[in-house]
Amino acid sequence: MSAPIPAGGACGLRSCWKELGGAGYHYTDTERQPDGVSNFSVKANAGQGRVKAKDKGGNVPVPDLPLTPPVRV
Repeated sequence: MSAPIPAGGACGLRSCWKELGGAGYHYTDTERQPDGVSNFSVKANAGQGRVKAKDKGGNVPVPDLPLTPPVRV
């Protein structure tokens, strides 16, 4: 499965992406274009990372569970 998130551009009158104080980035698109993702963030801290995504609507496919390793984000 995949859900592309544009690398740049504007969401309304502002940028879709915002830097999180040097620790990562956050993406917000209330129109959820092109594939339904409304929020996405990626953060790094002391060798550990966190990826968080939120989607809404029927554009993003849901995988069958359980996921088969390896799982890549």
